[in-house]
Amino acid sequence: MFLNRILSDFGIFIAFIAIITGISIGLTYVFPERKFVIRKWLHIFSVGITAFVSYSLSVFIPDSFSENQVFIGLQVFDDFILLILIINVILWIAVLFGFFKINGRKSWGIAWFPLSLFIILYWVRYFAPEKNMGAGLYFTAVVFFILAFADGFAALVGYNFNPTSKTRSGSMVFFGITLLILSLSIKYAPIYCFPEIFINEKCIFLFSLFGALMLSTLEYYSRNGVDNLTVPLAGMFYLVSFSVLPIWEKWARIDSFFFLGIIFLVLGLIYAVYKMKWLSESGIVLALILAFVLFASEMPFLPILAFFILGTLAGKLPRGKNRMSVRNALDKDENIIISDKKYGKPRDAMQVLANGGIPLLLGFLLIFLNSHFFTELYFLNQFTKSISSAKGTWLLLYWSVMSAALSDTWSSELGMKFGKKTIDILGFRKLQTGASGGITWAGTVFGFLGS
Repeated sequence: MFLNRILSDFGIFIAFIAIITGISIGLTYVFPERKFVIRKWLHIFSVGITAFVSYSLSVFIPDSFSENQVFIGLQVFDDFILLILIINVILWIAVLFGFFKINGRKSWGIAWFPLSLFIILYWVRYFAPEKNMGAGLYFTAVVFFILAFADGFAALVGYNFNPTSKTRSGSMVFFGITLLILSLSIKYAPIYCFPEIFINEKCIFLFSLFGALMLSTLEYYSRNGVDNLTVPLAGMFYLVSFSVLPIWEKWARIDSFFFLGIIFLVLGLIYAVYKMKWLSESGIVLALILAFVLFASEMPFLPILAFFILGTLAGKLPRGKNRMSVRNALDKDENIIISDKKYGKPRDAMQVLANGGIPLLLGFLLIFLNSHFFTELYFLNQFTKSISSAKGTWLLLYWSVMSAALSDTWSSELGMKFGKKTIDILGFRKLQTGASGGITWAGTVFGFLGS
């Protein structure tokens, strides 16, 4: 019975996947030197047809509900989930036994993709409110169109520049295609997917821009095919959670000329920060994402902004009596060492994440808990109420994290610049300036003031 339904509803889908998989396997034997390119075209077609099936279901399920054929709609949905689960098992076994390999290593990406699809479909079916199933399936289609075309073509372009690792060129392609897909998916979405405010071009632009920025950053840092898992899950979270925030109504009311002014102001600040070597390229991208999440979750900018300005300026101050910078002192072989290899360099993405990671997580969690996809579930509804009532505690945690970060930065930076005698914090023996575990009276005082 199940097999008959599967073949009836998804026979074309199964046949298409089987045919293109067989063709790609055959081509890899004929053109072994083009194995990577062939596998990427397999990725584009197989993930693309999966996205199309999800889109078809996003139309069929709401129609079946409106025609009082709920049982039929849910049965088709359940069959598709079970089919994806079977494909999961087959592909994981195939990869485990070395059936899919690239450059001598197992290609786990082909197994991560159906797993992410299964997780998303299972959540939409059994955890999202029933009235949001159509929107959930539409969002599923969008994220897998992104995975198919943005990720696939980014890999093909990047491979021409560097066959062994991801490249900026590939990331730019990923960003551009994702921006296009998000913009079109919002503009032509069914009415039940996005709030009415998304007819506003400014909202579409900003939502698509930061969605593309987040997903392209995540894709760049995901290795060994894990982006086939992280990109769909993160994309689904973004579409579900960020699209229903109240900030979009405020943004839509902004005058168009004022909107352009904000864009040029942000671009000017980015250029200034980069030229002054306060942030690297990756640091700027992650800082923009952090700023957007704080803006979207309506958390205050002051703590993170104060830390960034005061912490960065501390690193630019000259050193002590002779007004020589720490970096110049190193160049002149003075009695000073630096245990941090990134000292004196622009802050990169990892350093931004180290100091802004907690506020970023807090912002994401607040956004997640305010999404109607989740708040209508009883257990999350109760959790959301308890979290909302403790918002003051969240803000206190946010300020405390930034205080600790500034204290650490000032004690290190200013301790090296103005401290005289450096001692080991545990053994109290004298150390060279800048040694890990060393403290000075000046650094301790500045750390206290920073906090």
